[in-house]
Amino acid sequence: MRTFSQHKEKLKRVAAAKRAEAGRQASAPLWLPPPSPEWVVARQAFQAMVDDSRYDPEAARLYSVPPLHVFYTDPSRELLHNWIRIRPWCLQQIFNPPKHGKVLMTKTQWKIALQGKYYAVDYSGCRRDPESPLCDIKRLPIAPSPSKRPRIEPGGSVQGANSRRPYADHRMSDRVDINVRFGVYAGFLPYNREERFKWGGTSVDYNTIVSNNDIAVHVLWELSVLNFRFELLMLDRIEAPHRYGTTAAQVQRESLVVEVWGGGDILPHLDDAFVSVSRSERRSQ
Repeated sequence: MRTFSQHKEKLKRVAAAKRAEAGRQASAPLWLPPPSPEWVVARQAFQAMVDDSRYDPEAARLYSVPPLHVFYTDPSRELLHNWIRIRPWCLQQIFNPPKHGKVLMTKTQWKIALQGKYYAVDYSGCRRDPESPLCDIKRLPIAPSPSKRPRIEPGGSVQGANSRRPYADHRMSDRVDINVRFGVYAGFLPYNREERFKWGGTSVDYNTIVSNNDIAVHVLWELSVLNFRFELLMLDRIEAPHRYGTTAAQVQRESLVVEVWGGGDILPHLDDAFVSVSRSERRSQ
């Protein structure tokens, strides 16, 4: 059990984390569409909820797709550009999950994935071992900078040990596992601004993302809809597990849940005309 002084110190750290999170969200990049007034009120009402606690990572909320606030620290729009690249594979993982079934990630984990730095990582001194097999970790490419090239030892550690706090240990092992998942299992190369990816039937590069804000609005709209729909389905499974006893019951129950948004697919239908809708028009819908 923690002593009173330890508990008091943890409360101070959590409060500091909340203030830091509020500061990050207050300085959102200009390219992000402004939130609706209703969403601002909702966030204020639940301000006490910490998304990614640095002191209890296991309690952080999980998301099927990147939450919108992960882009509050993306002034360059590189995270957005890389999401367009990995999006088809991530959605496929949701609808056809792997055997281990691990497709949900925290906001911090999604940020690591969106950064696209799928290189070998120096995790020596990390007191939390990655879950990925060492044979798969060794398949990660070496980072371009010589100073970042780790040398994997026979036991699985990497030379260059250093001490880290528990949160840093957790994040470091997460980075290794995420790099293996996207760089080895999914086969994605490290992110490159020069690459072109498909969006709405059009091939877009980084410059297109920066110059055409309608694409950003379009992508974020889809993410907000997907997060709501996936979370609603997940919440219903938690609150009414008896409705999912058999495959037939599961299909019947999910067909009822999707009627909340008028039925049809979980993925919102996007057409080329929607890309040209202005930000003000989007907010009024």
